[in-house]
Amino acid sequence: MNEEGQIVAEIELPTRSVTCPGIAGTELWITTAEEEEPDKFPESAKCQGGVWKVDIGVGAAKLYEFGSAS
Repeated sequence: MNEEGQIVAEIELPTRSVTCPGIAGTELWITTAEEEEPDKFPESAKCQGGVWKVDIGVGAAKLYEFGSAS
């Protein structure tokens, strides 16, 4: 998403079981879990338990630090 909240790109994976995406530098790393319905979705099952890396060309947004209530 850009600063206005508009989607500017999408990344499609050949599996339904995306679990934990994370950004390191300009790379998006994505892990996948076991396909729950391998007979129904055999193409998705082929990629279960995988790790995917995509260079997205930008880094992650800076973390927002919450202040403590005093």
